[in-house]
Parts: sequence; C-alpha cells; structure tokens
Amino acid sequence: MATTSARRKLTGSQQQGPAGPTTQSGQTPLREVQGGHPERPLHVLEMDIKSKWITRDRRNGYILTILDTFTRQVLHWQAGLCMTQHQITSHGTR
Repeated sequence: MATTSARRKLTGSQQQGPAGPTTQSGQTPLREVQGGHPERPLHVLEMDIKSKWITRDRRNGYILTILDTFTRQVLHWQAGLCMTQHQITSHGTR
C-alpha cells in the first residue's frame, strides 16, 4: 500500500509551558507535528491519500482523509477508484 502525506501549517506561533508545549487556551495538543505543536483546532490540517490494490477490479482504489491535527478528528474522507486534484482541493479549502 502506498501512502502520501502532506502537512500544511496555517498560521500562529508556539508557546512553551513548564510541562511542554501548550496552546493559548492552556490545552495540550494530542500530537506534535513537523515544526512544533498546533495551537488550536484547525491550526494544522493533515491530508492523507492512500492507495489500495483492488484485486476484483484489477486497479487501485484511493482513500482521501483530512484530519485536524490538534484534535485528531476526521474532518472529511472520501473513497473512489480515482482521485483528482479538484476533489482534493475542493475539500481542503472549505
């Protein structure tokens, strides 16, 4: 299975508390990402596209997942036999 991940930092700066990185609201994020910890929900989004060989159809299927890195909540997912740039950008910019 092939995996491609892209991380995009939107805005903000990091604060360092005595027990490690914290956000402006005092919450500790669930995951550290490249470049530090996200400060708040929707601060850093993660888009992941996975491909999986479907033996019956003799072709690849694709799964797109968009995650909020702070809360680790799935914001959107989509599966299909093709994945176009339009499908990815239309869901990533909402």
